[in-house]
Amino acid sequence: MSFTEIDLRQRDYEWSMSELQSHEHFEIYCLTSGERKYFFDDRIYNISAPTVCVIPPFTLHKTEGGAFRRITLNVSSDVLTDGELEHLYELGKHGVFKLDPDKASLFLSMLDESVILSYDQPGEDPIAPHFIHVLLSLLRHAEPIPYDVSEERTRTKKEPPAMRAVSYINKHYSENFTLDELCERIFVSKNTLCADFRSIMHCSVMEYRTFIRISKAKELLSSTKMGLERIASECGFSSANYFGLIFKKTVGISPTNYRKVK
Repeated sequence: MSFTEIDLRQRDYEWSMSELQSHEHFEIYCLTSGERKYFFDDRIYNISAPTVCVIPPFTLHKTEGGAFRRITLNVSSDVLTDGELEHLYELGKHGVFKLDPDKASLFLSMLDESVILSYDQPGEDPIAPHFIHVLLSLLRHAEPIPYDVSEERTRTKKEPPAMRAVSYINKHYSENFTLDELCERIFVSKNTLCADFRSIMHCSVMEYRTFIRISKAKELLSSTKMGLERIASECGFSSANYFGLIFKKTVGISPTNYRKVK
């Protein structure tokens, strides 16, 4: 189902997303004022405006921090041209980009203008798709510079245990390892990992693995005709019935109904 949206959010106080998110469309997150901590895939960035984050479909992400203003462009893949898709997937490999205010001035001003025009349209916004194409073209010429996540790792001398766990789980989410086995594999004590993970990710280690599994399942339900048994197996669930229970508890609808509406 085609989907486009231009959305403004502004907070004059500390605010955090309640939990990790993933969705079936591209999200171009444009921080226009303030500073945020941004979790993307298996990395954490401390970002400040002006910054653009490109989140491909079904990628876990989360943001938290103090006062800020951001504009998001949300667009489904079927709305995009082949060139735009290729460009966004390439940007998504890095995810987070600094913007030079001078080089990006036209992009940023048009971004604000798109919000004004989209809010002037009642109901479904017919202007949003056209503005998104224009904004993606302007972003290409704004010369976004990838954030270097290694700067934070260099400053702290080593990667936090939570991020080592996230990297491992992202690669091995379909395996049924225990928390003790995970700790052995990434060489950290259980108490240290659990405390660090809760502090950084605001969920437990195994809750995070479930988030990843559900995100992967949503992707397979949307993009393939795989049966529920195979999807359950591919994503690490012991059976289709158990997969269905966890999926409905997390997403709010059954896997079958999710596939129908997508």
